[in-house]
Amino acid sequence: MTSPDGSINCSATCSQSSTVGAAVHLDAAPASGMQFMGWSGACSGTGGCDLTISGDTVVGAAFAAVATVLFHVTPVGAGSGVVTSSPEGLSCPDICGMDVAPGTVVTLIATANVGSQFEGYGGTTCSGTTCSARVTSAATVFANFSAVTAAPALHTLTVTDAGGGTVVSNPGGISCPGACSAPFQEGATVALTALASSGFTFTGWTGACTGSGGCSIALGSDAAVTATFTAVDPCAGLVPALPAPKTFTAAVAGPMNQCNAATTDGDGNLYVEQFFNLDGSNHMTTSGTAARPSTTS
Repeated sequence: MTSPDGSINCSATCSQSSTVGAAVHLDAAPASGMQFMGWSGACSGTGGCDLTISGDTVVGAAFAAVATVLFHVTPVGAGSGVVTSSPEGLSCPDICGMDVAPGTVVTLIATANVGSQFEGYGGTTCSGTTCSARVTSAATVFANFSAVTAAPALHTLTVTDAGGGTVVSNPGGISCPGACSAPFQEGATVALTALASSGFTFTGWTGACTGSGGCSIALGSDAAVTATFTAVDPCAGLVPALPAPKTFTAAVAGPMNQCNAATTDGDGNLYVEQFFNLDGSNHMTTSGTAARPSTTS
């Protein structure tokens, strides 16, 4: 309790001398956490007190602790986050309740953690995605956080097909030529099948797959595969292979230009050796190798 001229500055029981007829003004200033309840004695009410001193005068000032109400936040949902307040006091889930004087306006700020999403407030005090309320009685606000499932990473599989066939994937997505590149979830196993066109044969994979068998890729990153098809020789198998050479021995005698010996390979091929005895008087024995039916002189 104070007076404007500073002659009275009382925090407990105090007294001050004044001359008769003096005008005195008193003000009550509550300390932090307290409220002024009113005057008693020569003054009344809760406003300023004006006195004219006519004799000894007694004035009482009553103070009381400020009445408070509990404002509380309850997090709900499968996700998580932090709720703070203005005025300061809340940092939930660590500190989720605070006492405020009736009539205090409290604003909440919700921040979702990684992997979560703030859905909104609930309760009788706040609703929606923002909360700023004048608190007049004890209240609880629910803050709803949901869990967010992160989208799986995608990797691109690219097939190169120079022609002569088709490459398809399981799961679907690639049918090359045409659709030769497609995204697949990380960790997915993609099987590729090579189908040769008429007149071609599949000869093998290069890149993420090798060999000429099946191709199965577990994708941990982008990958590329090349499928090679080779044209089939249209004359293959039309000309029979010549039989292996045969060796035989023939005895030769008599006049010239005689067919002295012949042999066969058993497969229907006949081999003949024909020799000329130029003087007609000599006898000779010779051996030769025939690669095909022929006459040798």
